[in-house]
Amino acid sequence: MLVLIFFFIFWGVFAAFGGSDYQANTFTLKQEAPIEFTENSKLEYPSDAELIHTSFSNWGANVGRDIIIKVEDIDSFIKIATKRYKFNEMTMDFPSHNREYLGYGFDPFQETLNPPFCLETKTMKVKPRYYQVTRKLTDPENFCGKREVYYSQLKRETELSIIMVILPKEGLVWLNRSDWF
Repeated sequence: MLVLIFFFIFWGVFAAFGGSDYQANTFTLKQEAPIEFTENSKLEYPSDAELIHTSFSNWGANVGRDIIIKVEDIDSFIKIATKRYKFNEMTMDFPSHNREYLGYGFDPFQETLNPPFCLETKTMKVKPRYYQVTRKLTDPENFCGKREVYYSQLKRETELSIIMVILPKEGLVWLNRSDWF
């Protein structure tokens, strides 16, 4: 009986922390995106926003949520966002990350669970629970590579990081929430 209890405890921990998954642009994620954007950024979801990408990543106990929107009146959005948060003007070279991020002396994305954008592959194998599945990957248009951006860390805690990156020339806003265990 003790062996059986030990087996179920081991199986439960493995099931909770051993899986991985990536979902992008599902119906549910698209429906939740405006609410998630408002809750995580504490900014109103722009009325002229077009949802470009939304995804959910689960790597063991670590979870990432990404929302990318295209805002027609990006200048108005930047004014509203910069009144609420301090943004740094910088060059983002996504997905390239290193310790000396483009001369800034730090990597502003080191505490984020980055989405699998801008990779050479178009599929990813994940194991949501007990079996392995292949998920399609999509890259948002005008996102990869070197871009001039406004960057802000909206929230930084031990197990939580929320960042917002505004790409003014492209009219894009990227909101990333990463929960770490």
